Amino acid sequence: HTNTHHLILVSGEPGAGKTYLGLTIAHEMKNAVYLSGNGPLVDVLQDTLKNRTFVQGLYGYKMDFLEKRMIPKEQIIIFDEAQRAWDTKKV
Repeated sequence: HTNTHHLILVSGEPGAGKTYLGLTIAHEMKNAVYLSGNGPLVDVLQDTLKNRTFVQGLYGYKMDFLEKRMIPKEQIIIFDEAQRAWDTKKV
């Protein structure tokens, strides 16, 4: 292990494919999770993909690890619509 970390930001117009890119990476990579602050999107994706493990709501994921005081096992964490999860009521 080199103990290095990388932060990659993807931006673009609505419909440019940012969500699709994140989902593709999370689905194809081992130890990856796709987190979204958009609850309705998470519900649709989990139902459509029939896989609740690699697509999760950001708030629930965050609170789960804060309560358990654990480090997430995923090495790749993809945030989509993260700005929706950081309102003062949820933080």
